[in-house]
Amino acid sequence: MYMQFFFDWVIRASLMASVLVALIVMIKWMLRNKLQPKWHYLLWFPVVIRLVLPWAPESSYSVYNLLPMKQQLSNESLLGSLDDISNLYERKNQLKNNVDSPSEWTLKDPSDVIVHSSANVPEKQVLAKQSFVDLLSKITLRDILLFGWLLGVIILSLVTLIANINVYRRIKKQPNVTHPAVLQVFEQCKRQMSVKQPILLTVTDAVPSPAVYGFMKPRILLSSSLIRPMDADQFRYIFNHELAHIKRRDVAMNWLMHVLVILHWFNPIMWVVYARMRADQEIACDALALSYIHAEHKAAYGQTIINLLEYYTGAQRYPGLVGLSGNYKHLKRRILMIKHFKKNSMRLSVLGLATLLTVCSFSLVNAQGNTQSNETVEVAKLSKPGGGQIQSLTVNTAEEATLVLQKYFNLTGFSLIKDERETATYVTADDSMRVWVGQNNKIIGINDMKAAKESNKSNEIQKEQWISIDQSKEKATQLAQQFLDVSVQEVQITTTEHSYANDSLVLFEIKPSSEGNPTSDGRFLVTVDRSTGDITNNNPFL
Repeated sequence: MYMQFFFDWVIRASLMASVLVALIVMIKWMLRNKLQPKWHYLLWFPVVIRLVLPWAPESSYSVYNLLPMKQQLSNESLLGSLDDISNLYERKNQLKNNVDSPSEWTLKDPSDVIVHSSANVPEKQVLAKQSFVDLLSKITLRDILLFGWLLGVIILSLVTLIANINVYRRIKKQPNVTHPAVLQVFEQCKRQMSVKQPILLTVTDAVPSPAVYGFMKPRILLSSSLIRPMDADQFRYIFNHELAHIKRRDVAMNWLMHVLVILHWFNPIMWVVYARMRADQEIACDALALSYIHAEHKAAYGQTIINLLEYYTGAQRYPGLVGLSGNYKHLKRRILMIKHFKKNSMRLSVLGLATLLTVCSFSLVNAQGNTQSNETVEVAKLSKPGGGQIQSLTVNTAEEATLVLQKYFNLTGFSLIKDERETATYVTADDSMRVWVGQNNKIIGINDMKAAKESNKSNEIQKEQWISIDQSKEKATQLAQQFLDVSVQEVQITTTEHSYANDSLVLFEIKPSSEGNPTSDGRFLVTVDRSTGDITNNNPFL
């Protein structure tokens, strides 16, 4: 249940992030020459936040209000899934901690429902006769999608883990740089950029280009084949760029984004975003490095990038590594940025900040759901006193539970079996009906899953054809009446219409009442689908 909820959240987050990506791409195109490189990069941050955000306030200004499925992207849709989990948890607790109370169902004449038959088939034998086809019939499309998604997550996680372990093994025993001139330039760059944390310089051929590895204890990797031909200025450019990565915590951000891409591997848009984000990250690092380099050295910095690209082409990228170079596709953008680079402009910074805040204000809030719920409370006299037919109703076998539903609920055409997945529960083979039984063998809840699933098709039925609220209320009251004690003359009925779930669903809470004041903590909950007239959920005293 929790895995299904998490999967639903991933799908919802992926859909909203995809919409946000389209908005960001359009803004970046419109302001392509007006935003500084760091703001081009920071504009991707709302996508990251959107993907990790478990909840967000609703707003009428949300960009998701423009979508036709905005109701599924509102908080109420999320709360509906949480309510399902909460209700299941409460039902399990009640099964475990069920105690007698005046409101519970008790038995006057147990012989009404006891099945006397020596031919009863043991429940384990019934389960053993279920065919493989019957088991497969319980697997829904949602289960298949969940399994496929989880399999993809596991495979990609293992590939990532193995690849990074291999990189770590190749560099952990490599020697550190000991060349005095290189170390002197490195320390100068650290002081210039105000980087105080300890950073190792490691010589390795595990990666072809200078790169930063790790973010908690970072080290800069230098290929031995590059150290020999480099002069002091070229080392300075390299160190400025790599230290810029460290100052900006780019390795940690890449790890976070890589994990999110694994979770959303089914969405190609997320893979494109990851690649574009890393390309913008490199350009933003170029800009930060250039801010510490004299203007007359910009051309030399650009030439260093071109030279290093010869070694970097075809190298594999890892989330734990960030390097100086990119690829040929983005080289033109980087060279143009370097050529036209100007140090921080207040006007451009204000424009970038305003753009980022605007994007966040429209995208980090959820679609506004229809939160209005029509709730009415009234006291109604019963057409006849509480029936008391099921005052001491107990069941000990699946056959007895089946007989109860046939006799008292007029539910026929199926047979129940013991559900090994839940404690003290009987269920049909196709999962269309469930009966919850407490430890004292008293029925404490009934779920008609088939009717609940079919209620999703209620949109196909015109609203004018729905049964009225009064008819639904009468149906719910008649169902509750047979569980009430004969002394009950009137009940308090609370009617709630939740538009966020399904306009056709109405919840009735029925309590024994005396002049409008409940006389018992017990309550009887009935959910009626007005489009079909089906009772989708009966949970007394939950």
